[in-house]
Amino acid sequence: MSAAAEKEQVEGDESLDGAEGGSKIAGKKRMIILIGAAIVVLVGVGAGLFFSGILGGKKEEVKEVAAAPSGPIFYDLPEFIVNLNTGGKQVSFLKLKVTLELAKDTDAPIIEQQLPRVTDSFNTYLRELRASDLSGSAGMYRLKDELLLRLSKTIEGAQVKDILFKDVLIQ
Repeated sequence: MSAAAEKEQVEGDESLDGAEGGSKIAGKKRMIILIGAAIVVLVGVGAGLFFSGILGGKKEEVKEVAAAPSGPIFYDLPEFIVNLNTGGKQVSFLKLKVTLELAKDTDAPIIEQQLPRVTDSFNTYLRELRASDLSGSAGMYRLKDELLLRLSKTIEGAQVKDILFKDVLIQ
């Protein structure tokens, strides 16, 4: 072989090696891009599942919502029948049925346990009232405020949100 032919053959072999090497590099780049794209897709799916609550996260919040009471909690007190203060020989009675609106359902056993104190506090206050003290809506609001005040002083560990009058009869 001549030197020129040999040179051409060597240069031709180098160009073939370069083309094969280039295709190997392109194949590696393509593989890296495909693996990277797969990782991005998997991270996106995982993030979507996490934020939608399917995968981890929001299970505790669901339990808290399920444990919340569905409505207000009421507790009926026994009926009160007392003599009103008339200051004379005339006799006047008050018949009162009251329902308490409680802050929590755990307050009902506390109220029940301290019911004798509540009854005593209410009876003492109601016996000092006159019929004129209970006239009109202003009289009823004053009665409600006074009873709430006495409840807050009498009951320890429970919170009464409101007093609701079921029946008020003055005779």
